[in-house]
Amino acid sequence: FAVSAVIITICTMNSIFQYSDKSVVFTYFFVFGLSAITLSFLITTFFSRAKTAVAVGTLSFLGAYFPYYTVIDATVPMAVKVAASLLSPTAFALGTVNFADYERAHVGLRWSNIWKASSGVNFLVCLLMMVFDAIVYCAIGLYLDKVLPQEYGVQLPWNFFCTLEFWKGKNKKPILDGDNKHSCGEVNEWKNDYSNEATQYFEPTIEAVSLDLKQQENDGRCLQIRKLRKVYKTPKGKCCAVNDLQLSLYENQILALLGHNGAGKSTTISMLVGLLPPSSGDALVFGKNILTDMEKIRKQLGVCPQHDILFPELTVKEHLEIYGILKGIEDDALGVEVHQMINEIGLHDKMNTIVRALSGGMRRKLSLAIALIGNSKVVILDEPTSGMDPYSMRSTWQLIKRFKKGRVILLTTHSMDEADVLGDRIAIMANGSLRCCGSSPFLKHRYGVGYTLTLVKQSPCASAAADIVFRHVPSAALLTDVGSEMSFRLPLASASSFEGLFREIESHIESQCNTTVIEGKNTDIEKNCGIESYGISVTTLEEVFLRVAGSDCVENEPYDSVKDNVDVEVVLEPCFGSADTKVRSTKGDSWLSTKTANKIFSAICSSFVLIFSTFCGVLGLCQTKNHCLVENAETPSFLEHFKALVIKRAICARRDKRTIAFQLLVPALFLFLGLLMLKLKPHPDQVSVTLTTDFFNPLLQSGGGGGPISFNLSLSTAHEVANHVKGGWIQKQKPRTYKFPNAEQAMADATYIAGPQMGPSLLSMSEYLITSLNESYQSRLLCEHSPEVRLLSFMWVDQTILQPSTRNFGRDLDAFSAAIIVNIAFSFIPSSFAVPIVKEREVKAKHQQIISGVSILAYWISTYVWDFISYLLPASLAMFFFYVFGLEQFVGRHNFGPTLFMLLGYGPAVAASTYALTFFFTDYSVAQNVVLLVHFFSGLILMVISFIMGLIRATKHANKFLKNIFRLSPGFCLADGLASLALRRQGMKLGSGEAPLDWNVTGASICYLMLESVIYFVLVMGFDLLPSMPLCWISVRSWCTQRLGNKYYSNLPKGITEPFIAPAVESHASVLEDEDEDVRAERLRVLSGAAKDSIIYLKNLRKVYPGGANQPEKVAVQCLSFSVQEGECFGFLGTNGAGKSSTLSMLSGEGHPTEGTAYIFGKDILSHPKASHQHVGYCPQFDALLELLTVREHLELYARIKGVSKSRFNQVVEDKLTEFDLWPQANKPSCSLSGGNKRKLSVAIAMIGDPPLVFLDEPST
Repeated sequence: FAVSAVIITICTMNSIFQYSDKSVVFTYFFVFGLSAITLSFLITTFFSRAKTAVAVGTLSFLGAYFPYYTVIDATVPMAVKVAASLLSPTAFALGTVNFADYERAHVGLRWSNIWKASSGVNFLVCLLMMVFDAIVYCAIGLYLDKVLPQEYGVQLPWNFFCTLEFWKGKNKKPILDGDNKHSCGEVNEWKNDYSNEATQYFEPTIEAVSLDLKQQENDGRCLQIRKLRKVYKTPKGKCCAVNDLQLSLYENQILALLGHNGAGKSTTISMLVGLLPPSSGDALVFGKNILTDMEKIRKQLGVCPQHDILFPELTVKEHLEIYGILKGIEDDALGVEVHQMINEIGLHDKMNTIVRALSGGMRRKLSLAIALIGNSKVVILDEPTSGMDPYSMRSTWQLIKRFKKGRVILLTTHSMDEADVLGDRIAIMANGSLRCCGSSPFLKHRYGVGYTLTLVKQSPCASAAADIVFRHVPSAALLTDVGSEMSFRLPLASASSFEGLFREIESHIESQCNTTVIEGKNTDIEKNCGIESYGISVTTLEEVFLRVAGSDCVENEPYDSVKDNVDVEVVLEPCFGSADTKVRSTKGDSWLSTKTANKIFSAICSSFVLIFSTFCGVLGLCQTKNHCLVENAETPSFLEHFKALVIKRAICARRDKRTIAFQLLVPALFLFLGLLMLKLKPHPDQVSVTLTTDFFNPLLQSGGGGGPISFNLSLSTAHEVANHVKGGWIQKQKPRTYKFPNAEQAMADATYIAGPQMGPSLLSMSEYLITSLNESYQSRLLCEHSPEVRLLSFMWVDQTILQPSTRNFGRDLDAFSAAIIVNIAFSFIPSSFAVPIVKEREVKAKHQQIISGVSILAYWISTYVWDFISYLLPASLAMFFFYVFGLEQFVGRHNFGPTLFMLLGYGPAVAASTYALTFFFTDYSVAQNVVLLVHFFSGLILMVISFIMGLIRATKHANKFLKNIFRLSPGFCLADGLASLALRRQGMKLGSGEAPLDWNVTGASICYLMLESVIYFVLVMGFDLLPSMPLCWISVRSWCTQRLGNKYYSNLPKGITEPFIAPAVESHASVLEDEDEDVRAERLRVLSGAAKDSIIYLKNLRKVYPGGANQPEKVAVQCLSFSVQEGECFGFLGTNGAGKSSTLSMLSGEGHPTEGTAYIFGKDILSHPKASHQHVGYCPQFDALLELLTVREHLELYARIKGVSKSRFNQVVEDKLTEFDLWPQANKPSCSLSGGNKRKLSVAIAMIGDPPLVFLDEPST
């Protein structure tokens, strides 16, 4: 903030602070900056979400200025002002009073006079209070950061600073022997103790370790997890996420930790790295306890989290340099190690590329490098290869193997191949408990389930193949029979029967080959079993995992209730050790017996049900001949879409209590506090002025006094004082002498001494009275604006006896301040409008709704209506507060209507203008802050500028013109209209009439607000429809690139500029030199028109992304041409960055091709985007989910959007919950789902309504 203080000082040194010491000015702003930073830090301790913290922080900062209105009067005691200065914005505002007084006296604030009070304020006290505030805010913030409950981190007791260990810096030594009393130490003494509760202990299968590894435990050269336990409180009771986990990880080894979604892997990692406090138990990391020595542990800890935590604007090299410095790498060795790590992860050519421009796989490599740099002794890798292509995955495996020497590595993964290749030891968790741990051969031998025989049939209907298998191995079990492939489970004991089985299968295959070469010869069905080929494999690690963890994969899931809409109730009774889930029926018999449930759960694990369900679902779609299932789907109407979207907003609003409170209640609270401060503002009685005819004497004399001449005001000084007195009303008098005890005080008071001396230059009685009474709180006389009215007033004065009359000047000024407060409070409302819109676009949820059938008009109309309804509450509260605080300027008999019209017009106008602003943002938190600032400055600041310009004669004409431009902002319309109502009676809004609805009072504001409500909404529709319009903007695009340049063009919002990327004039569809023959043949087939009957085909589809300042254009998709037939499952493979997601993005309508096109059901995606996408289901690469909707509510939303008939609505939703095994998570919000369950939900959304075409972008990642 020092740089900002220097800039402010330089900018104001010759204008605002012309006479003050520049070091005083710099110190003033610098100290305030320190207090503002510490105040922001204090506010952040109460919040875990950035958007809420920013919004409430801004509101709190502005609210801390309100006490200034109450204590500014000189009659307020200094002790009260010091107390108010505990809020640093108030102390800062009070300091401006001293600056104003001393600058007006041409003296300025200096270090020699900062201790002298003026206007009842002491500048030195303000300065010291801001320093004191900074220290207090920092201390309170550090304390609250330790003791307040946070989403992550270990919470300390409120009195932790009273303990002896805190002051001496000594840690409580953990128990190191084999005793079972591994408590959490002092850190956990204030937590609920669950260790005495009854548990059902499950004895895991553990492979014995060698003596060398045992010696590591004795030497403290390993990671020991000792009865670690984590219990959460849920609405249904306590849920044990990690249950007495006891495990050892050894140096030079990789432990692969496996488990289904929700098994407790991530919770375990969070406790090991200090993000979550354990409920009981502990862990030792090279002899250091995670409860008491976490700061020391983190110095040798490297973590690759499940989701990349990177700085989007930093490069790869800068990331590694920062983390290298944090891990203590010496400066001379930092550069070498950074370059070595960059070469290891294969990102040398991306070394200076910012993270925002990296692909998902590259980001995972960078996260892995951050975990490994600095010679971290303990490395925790949470799914390090997720999102990588097979080539990158294999190279990453080799990298992890090379770096395991001298390290303890904990690896979690859902890839059984990865665990098999990397894991020296493999541990499997289920329901928070350890089930088994050992090497891969040990687990396969211990849990071997036999062999898997796979037969490929000649035709799907061939069934004689199964008879051969059962004849030789009666105990065989049929696993799958899908399409032309079937598989069997063969027990290990049946190995002796394999020879005869294989001979018979091979004989059938050979006889089939011999009979097919004989032309015209028919083969009998009994002799030809239809087997084309076969294969056999032994037990895999995946099968071991399914057998160990499959039977418990969902038992310990905490959820509210399952299958609400059917006659079944699942009751969760948490039992620590092995949580049991009892399934009972509320009507009739049990829907699922325990025996049947065990068979299902033992066969399929939740981690792999996604792949199986997706595969079966796609095959089912392949057999669908119609383009939509008539029995399930109807053509939804606009009202049905509108209803579905409003229900969505209502559910999100009901759950997002913080946002709703911020949108509806906080502005009202802010307004209430501001009006309360104005109400408490003192209004001291002013000296009364008696009006007599003596004032009509053309020469006004004032009293004066004389005394010994000890200080003479020189002529030059007198002229200087006179020149700075406005109005030219100084009477020329004979020189007079005054006695001043202090020369500086004399200069400071010179203006006020000279001020009352008024003489013949006074032009009229009215000017004198207005000037004399400009501070009056009691009366007003002759301040009409128009000459006609003024003339009538003079005639009235001359012919009528003056009668006493009282008019409340101060109330009008308070109403003007209230108008400012209203504008500040209402500036927060539009920022809450922007958040859900930008967030849905950021996570691609809006595109998911559009491609599912929602029209652009339905989307925006539903948003418009919901936001206006929600706006009515703060608007109503504002009117209520105007009544409570007696602001007749707003709610009087003639002013109620105009105020109500402005508030009602402001809501839709500011909502529509906010929607237009959201197209320029891709991050919802940035959008919230910028929208807040835009409406704040375009409303309040412009109103103040206009008000000042209206008072200055030279700028009145310019102000009238600028007002028409300023009124394009809804905030200015509201602020100017309220200010005009407040000051209408005082004549300070020149040109305004008496009627509240006159054009210059509120009429213009009301008309502009109504017009803006329509115009901005039409503009929003244009912005949103522009990308979906036919690409006929080649001339516009060419002009933009030629006139503005590629650099400027690439920085424009993509949502608006995408249509300008029109097909290039020249063709890039020429055959590549290295093009495969099959690819060339497919291209020629498509171009010749032979693929027109395909369900989808691409013709020279090409996508080019604009380059940056130093980067060339990137060709993401190069002239793709292929077709997909109905009933075909088309596999689309490629490395990271090959263009797979870009292609699917264009096919789904999210992106736009640079050249070429594609046809879906015979419709061109460019000229008929809605028609081509109305029967498409889309699962994007990254989950397009609404975090506040539950799994069931997601499916219900898209079922309504896709027009599922009411008669089958509940059945369709429940079928998807069953098919994708999502019943345990049915009533959980998507933000609390694991990554695997989110992918299952995304695929279920794509397939709901049975669309004939489904795009699945890495559905099982």
